[in-house]
Amino acid sequence: MTKGPVLVAAAVIENSAGEILIARRPLHHKVAGGEWEFPGGKVEPGEDPRSTVRREISEELGLDIAVGDFVDVSSHVYQLESGDDLHVVLIGFRCSLLGGELRLNDVAEIARIARAEYATVLLGRPVAAADVLLFQRVFGV
Repeated sequence: MTKGPVLVAAAVIENSAGEILIARRPLHHKVAGGEWEFPGGKVEPGEDPRSTVRREISEELGLDIAVGDFVDVSSHVYQLESGDDLHVVLIGFRCSLLGGELRLNDVAEIARIARAEYATVLLGRPVAAADVLLFQRVFGV
């Protein structure tokens, strides 16, 4: 049985040095546990995806961001341990940092990656399947 689709909004946060922030999901997550992604989260019923991005980045990273242009949308069906499938639709937005104090809440770790370093920094690190298209668009690979 396929559950979803679940709409997820993600932030592509680039700093003034051209580095892009990515996050690794905690191992205990049932979907893409331990994998790298653009931070964000599930869009609640009636919530605008741009509001979701601001809320999730505040909750997960303690940061205040401005949400900018749409990057792309991707879709992936994850197979769950229960045998069910979960359809995730991911929408990405370019964002800029306004302030806040970085803290990790339900995030295992973060990395800041320059476009030129993408291939070497992420080599061998698993990327969440729903995020692959966004990684390709953002890092130009």
